[in-house]
Amino acid sequence: MSITHEIWLRCKTDYITGKGSLREVAGRHGVAKSSIEKRARNEEWTRLRREFEAAQLAKLIPAAPPSLPPVPVAPDGVVSDSWLAQRVEIHYRQNAALLDKTRTLLDAKLTASEKPSADELGKMTTALSGIVSAEIALLGLNRKKGKSRRPPPPVLYDDPPQPIPTNEPTN
Repeated sequence: MSITHEIWLRCKTDYITGKGSLREVAGRHGVAKSSIEKRARNEEWTRLRREFEAAQLAKLIPAAPPSLPPVPVAPDGVVSDSWLAQRVEIHYRQNAALLDKTRTLLDAKLTASEKPSADELGKMTTALSGIVSAEIALLGLNRKKGKSRRPPPPVLYDDPPQPIPTNEPTN
């Protein structure tokens, strides 16, 4: 049986737009797996799929600014604790907003009427794992209990340490 141009076009479109692996697309359209693999290799469907995914991702993520933003400088030129706290708060809010936007986009994709393919589900799972990791880091929950990142500074005594007084009566 000869495969019509329309069937090949549907197969190619399904694969490039991420609606399944070559095996899944072949099964859905009644095409032999070897035939679809040969056609995909000859027409570079994998490259086209990567380009399509990159274009879809570019729609979701805003373009990077043409140059880096200026380094923040304290108004009086002195980096104080309060100025650093303000910078941390601004950074926290920006990251939290970005994480919320990403989570909303993933939720919309998962609740859409057309369910995601196995490939899309894998990509979304990876993205969600990255979001959770970023949220954990943002909230400061990634530090292990009992371990600090830096050892405590050495304690230098001018005088030898004195024993700690206790409330026990002496005989």
